Amino acid sequence: MNLRRAIRISSLLLIFVPMPAMHAEEKAKQQAKDLAEKAKGENNDRVKQVQDYCAAAQLDPKEKKYADTCTSYRTGLIQDDTAFMVSAIAFYKSHDLDKAESQAKLVSSYDEKLSGQARFLLDRIRNERLGNQVQAAWTKGDFQTVITLAESITTRTSKRPPMHTSITSAFTEGTWNKPRNSRRAILRKQSGN
Repeated sequence: MNLRRAIRISSLLLIFVPMPAMHAEEKAKQQAKDLAEKAKGENNDRVKQVQDYCAAAQLDPKEKKYADTCTSYRTGLIQDDTAFMVSAIAFYKSHDLDKAESQAKLVSSYDEKLSGQARFLLDRIRNERLGNQVQAAWTKGDFQTVITLAESITTRTSKRPPMHTSITSAFTEGTWNKPRNSRRAILRKQSGN
């Protein structure tokens, strides 16, 4: 009697043990399906679409359509970002800063390398515009504006002190019109030039 009872209990346990594993697999499939539906609804945010489809492909690796869609969307996004970056650089080289800026802003944050290049180009555009403003203020003789604008010209990779310190010291010390190379200045004085 005990043996029959033990067999029945163990067989019942064996029947119910695989169910949680099956339930987890079904849950993962449902989550993948939900992510794919969510991705379809995100019309304007292509980065989120790629992330959702790729997450769905990881949750349900047996479903080939999620992996294919992930790969297709990822490739398309990177190609678009590359095209935006190429056109932004072309506009920058032709000195059309407005178009270069608008194209660089279209680069998504999905690919770190491309988005980093876009941020660098946007910094260069900003600095070039500030440089043009500094030049215009210098021409007008508005040296206070020159100092103020020069303080805001920076680069992310710059480890030197900001360039405004040398400009500020040149104005405060009155050395902006003195020759930099004193040896050259001495030779000019000696030669009479």
